[in-house]
Amino acid sequence: MKVGIIGCGSMGSMMTDKFYAAGECELFVTTRTLSKLEGLPNDVNVCKTNSEVAAASDMVFLCVRPEVLKNVLDDIKSAVSPDTLIVSLNGSVRFDLIEKVLRTKTAKVIPSVTAEIDRSQTLVCYNDLVTEKDKHRLKDLLSCMGDVIELAEDELGMGSELVSCMPGFIASVFDVMCTSAMEHTSLPKEQVVSMVLNTLTATGELMLKKGMTFGEVVERVATKGGITEVGSSVIYEQFPHTAQELFEKTLEKRAQTAEKCSSLFTDETYYLVRDEIERLIKEKSMDRERFHEFSKYGWQEIVKKFLSAFIDLEKHKSADLSYCWLHFRDGLRSSEAVLKKNDGYFDEVSKLIPDEDRNKKLFLILSEGCVYEGYAREIFEVLGELFYLEDAYILSPKFDWVICHCDDGKSSVLYKV
Repeated sequence: MKVGIIGCGSMGSMMTDKFYAAGECELFVTTRTLSKLEGLPNDVNVCKTNSEVAAASDMVFLCVRPEVLKNVLDDIKSAVSPDTLIVSLNGSVRFDLIEKVLRTKTAKVIPSVTAEIDRSQTLVCYNDLVTEKDKHRLKDLLSCMGDVIELAEDELGMGSELVSCMPGFIASVFDVMCTSAMEHTSLPKEQVVSMVLNTLTATGELMLKKGMTFGEVVERVATKGGITEVGSSVIYEQFPHTAQELFEKTLEKRAQTAEKCSSLFTDETYYLVRDEIERLIKEKSMDRERFHEFSKYGWQEIVKKFLSAFIDLEKHKSADLSYCWLHFRDGLRSSEAVLKKNDGYFDEVSKLIPDEDRNKKLFLILSEGCVYEGYAREIFEVLGELFYLEDAYILSPKFDWVICHCDDGKSSVLYKV
């Protein structure tokens, strides 16, 4: 079987590695930045375009962000045969939206990070065109990552909370438990964490092998009037409110994401970006002297100056704002990349601004064609909350440096003329 993977971020890369190790298929892969694929084995087929992957594959995994999915579907729709199975990793994009662009056999797959140790509880659902043979083929392929669970599409949201989000929830809960424990012991943190993790995994194994319920485990350990009973009582009295709020908020966020995804299949992203930024300006009561959309009569000149300063237009006459950093001229000086690893990412990116321009107005150019002018604090405050963020360029007033943010690569680099 020939399997295609479009998008090699963290999930796409993991699936590429797992499928290759299983040795059950021939792989065809591509991603926006092809240099990210240079370390793949020689017998993995690296393709230059999305349509090339689709044309070569019996099954195509779309491992891209929701806001990019429609464009990818547009890219591949003419290359997909009636027998090709399309597999989307976006649980928030409904089948009826996908079918507005491409009406074909389609599945949705939600893996878990535990696939890295072959213990994923991978969720799948299918549209009405998928045959039983297709289901068996997909299940057999995904089994290299762990168990496969079929759900109805309307149950995929809560299912995702239980298997895909749950490792993060579990880690958060026991991080809090270990931190609290550290206040009452002289044991080193590493030992505390190791003790809890090993007890946690052993408890799970015990319950699965013995068929025990949570209540039965509590009953086995918590003798009447004993220490465990006191601690368990605190959890049962106080934690239900936290758990209820957790699911209410995550499901609300999931609904909001689904609504935004729906709009992507009906409206131009340019207007969505402008509307979202306008909403942020109002919500945060931003001073429009400090951050505002650039003149509707002058923004094209800003874009033209930016492209002229950083791109060799003799070689790349048709260069536009999407991926334009791939065509930057030779001889530019560049910084080390700032990688998006935590919530403080844009704080770190702001440190790339040269000292002489830290308190000056800068330009913000987005790959959709929106141009704004403002100070660094407001620019990064907006970028940190934009849902529809792809490539962004923070530009000096003299056009002598630019910070390029690539959302696909989750990184930023400063370039100087």
